[in-house]
Amino acid sequence: MIRTVGFIGAGTHVREVLLPAAVAAGLRPGAVAARTVPSARAAAAPYGARVFADVEELVRSPEIDAVVVAVPPDQSARVMSAVIASGKPCYVEKPAAVSSAQAGQLAELADERGCRVHVGYMKRYAPAYLRLFETRDHRDMGPLSLVTVRWAMGPFGGGRELGDWLTENAVHAFDLARYLLGDIRIENILTRRSAGQHVVLVHGTGQQGTPLALQLCTTGPWWHDNETVEVFGLGSSLLARNATELTFRRNDGPEEVWRPNFTIPVDRNLTGTLLGFTPALRAFAEPDSAPIPAPTLRDAAAVLALVEEVLDSAAAPDGH
Repeated sequence: MIRTVGFIGAGTHVREVLLPAAVAAGLRPGAVAARTVPSARAAAAPYGARVFADVEELVRSPEIDAVVVAVPPDQSARVMSAVIASGKPCYVEKPAAVSSAQAGQLAELADERGCRVHVGYMKRYAPAYLRLFETRDHRDMGPLSLVTVRWAMGPFGGGRELGDWLTENAVHAFDLARYLLGDIRIENILTRRSAGQHVVLVHGTGQQGTPLALQLCTTGPWWHDNETVEVFGLGSSLLARNATELTFRRNDGPEEVWRPNFTIPVDRNLTGTLLGFTPALRAFAEPDSAPIPAPTLRDAAAVLALVEEVLDSAAAPDGH
């Protein structure tokens, strides 16, 4: 069982999200390494963790049971190669690589070294989505007929490149769709720029032929619902709103709604759990008790391949 973890990366996401979520999951932050010692020290100090200037030194430390990697994608290959070489279990933030090819190469390396790698597609572990995954097979749903995923962020000041936004943010929408439907075949892509922001529409089918519609944009309001997943069966549907609420509509019966009770400050109602960070890290630490299989580097490669298909279409001369 994993108890003490080392963190590679010390940015805002590590300090404000991953480190607190790791503690909530029962893990002890034992060390931090980053590009600069001051940033590593700032992240490590609240937990009494050691500071390393060198990634490989942290990885080799006998005090560290496993490693959490949260670095920019262009640093993933170098850092991941060092972690995989050690054989220690690794939790790596999505997208885990700069390309599907690189993710595939890292997967092969991990297989060769027998290294367990859990990719941080934590949305799968959010309680609302776990309930959605379980309920999609309910007898009242019938066969799946349509899945829609809407990922609407607010405008980014100064703009943000399409590739950067898709691979580091909206990639979650592709992963959720793929986890629901299996391997996806993209059939139509539309990309548009609006006042420097992005609009992307993707139509495709899942492994069993279920139609899929992805609606992605950076033109929405920041402080309202940013993500919606709706699954239609035959006369029934499931609607997950903003990763925190699930509605089950059975034929002509009353709605059944699950939502957290925010007035009770226990783990099940806290942000780290509701967004999936804490349960994902708990699943990483105790994989035999996890509710679902961990996202792998091959999953990361498949998801990045879908994103690359969208980016290739956007760059095509016909102006999709």
